[in-house]
Amino acid sequence: MKLGRLVFLYCIISFAILSVSKAQSDTSKQQIRHVVIVTFKPGTSDSSKHLVDKSYRQAADAFPLVKAFEWGWDANDNTQAKHVYVTTFNSKGDLTTFNASPEVQAAKKKNASKVANVTTIDYPVNP
Repeated sequence: MKLGRLVFLYCIISFAILSVSKAQSDTSKQQIRHVVIVTFKPGTSDSSKHLVDKSYRQAADAFPLVKAFEWGWDANDNTQAKHVYVTTFNSKGDLTTFNASPEVQAAKKKNASKVANVTTIDYPVNP
């Protein structure tokens, strides 16, 4: 009888460990969406805004870690003072690598004179 209980207990513990391990591996594989909202300084020309858009696109295109990229502007703002850049990664680690890259750091530095404010939001993609 004791042997049966030990086997049953062993099975329960093994199942619990496997469940936790699977849950942890699933979250490490969860895609991350990185949203950047850029507010341009008043008086920034359309051509300067276009250069900022282009720099975000080039940074995304340069990295195979980027799974998707899209951008646009606030449709409720006729001056197009706010642009939004959305980048998708397979993991938080890929996002960290991307943000720390010399190309992204150079783009941020290059665009700083045209930008009044930057807001970022990172969130896990939930189907």
